[in-house]
Amino acid sequence: MENGFYYHVHGFTLYSEIECPELLLVTESIPDVRVQVGLLADFPLHQKHPHQGYCIEGMHMLLNIKDVGRFSVKDGREIIVDPAPDAEPKMIRLFL
Repeated sequence: MENGFYYHVHGFTLYSEIECPELLLVTESIPDVRVQVGLLADFPLHQKHPHQGYCIEGMHMLLNIKDVGRFSVKDGREIIVDPAPDAEPKMIRLFL
């Protein structure tokens, strides 16, 4: 068993290293989507949006939310969260 949480969300199973008390907890099963905490590099300057940093290439999106963190979403099945220092957990969950 992995150290994390399993949730049922909109008809799919989510495995998350981040606890999300707002979601329906379920027993361990094969996840459709995985959420992990990890380090993400800064975005290349030429790919930044002027208001909130983001870039999209094919089936991969990188999102930077000031004072919250960076989020990488690949193929709609893998999410990596790199929290900002002192980010509020509820804000991380909001953008997740």
